[in-house]
Amino acid sequence: RLEAKTKKNAKEMGDSFTTAIGKIAGTYVAFDLAAKGAKLLINTVLDTSKAVADLNDQAQQLNISFQAFQELSFAAIQSGVDIEKLSAAIGKMEINIGKAFETSDKAGLFKKLGIDIKALINLNGDEQLKVIAEALSKVQNQGQQAAIGVEIFGKSFLVLKPLLSNGAQGLDDFGKQARAMGVVI
Repeated sequence: RLEAKTKKNAKEMGDSFTTAIGKIAGTYVAFDLAAKGAKLLINTVLDTSKAVADLNDQAQQLNISFQAFQELSFAAIQSGVDIEKLSAAIGKMEINIGKAFETSDKAGLFKKLGIDIKALINLNGDEQLKVIAEALSKVQNQGQQAAIGVEIFGKSFLVLKPLLSNGAQGLDDFGKQARAMGVVI
């Protein structure tokens, strides 16, 4: 009888010990999962912060507000345009606007579109893009439109054409859509 009682007590202690080990292991797994989740969250926040900082830097370089650049980036993605190509084309556009203010050769290009270069040069980059997109959308001859577009934006115009095809209203519509979807910070 003593032996049976001892075996029973040993079994109960073993079961208690096994239960305790199981609880400790479960707690460890829970903490491990929580730590991995926290690390993933922190890395996601850091990656997002870096991406936002990069977008902000690009926007500042292009004389475009951060919000407008996010909207244009959304529009580019929706139109199948690479954001780097968009940035390069806007940069080229701004250089050519500056040249047009200084030389009659480039000024004539904007004059063909009915754009007052003195008014254009005082706008932000996104506003300049809208003015030019609107003017280009009114050029009926596709060959002339492409030639003028390439003169203003460089070779990237051919890629940008779908993005700019509906003029200023098309760009505004993309902006509204981006804001409605919560894409703009």
